[in-house]
Amino acid sequence: TVFTGDILFIEGTPIMWAGPVSNWIRACDAILAMDVDTIVPGHGLITDKAGVRRVQEYLRFCDREARKRYDAGMSVRDAAHDIALGDYSSWTDAERIGVNVSTLYREYAGRLHEPANIAETFGLMAELKRGRAH
Repeated sequence: TVFTGDILFIEGTPIMWAGPVSNWIRACDAILAMDVDTIVPGHGLITDKAGVRRVQEYLRFCDREARKRYDAGMSVRDAAHDIALGDYSSWTDAERIGVNVSTLYREYAGRLHEPANIAETFGLMAELKRGRAH
């Protein structure tokens, strides 16, 4: 058994307040390399390695999708609205994509040392939640 803390959110959208995302992906790799059957996440139901892989896939998905939009010059807001979450849209708190995109954009710009603008980020999450509720 391994207790993962906030590394894992099972059936709930992870929230990346800090990065780099590669550290989180490597943490998932480390968990997957362990000889364990039971994995206790920080959020959600007890899982197995399939749950870890699913979180890792989400992190890679966010990184890929945010990077495309960053390279295209889209704003954080526009990118967060533009990313189609597909299967991940059924996870709780899907609006956290706003925080995740914001953090990834800071990472791409080499500004991870700068804290997120909390008011702006929570405003974006509220906007996303309202928009996806329709």
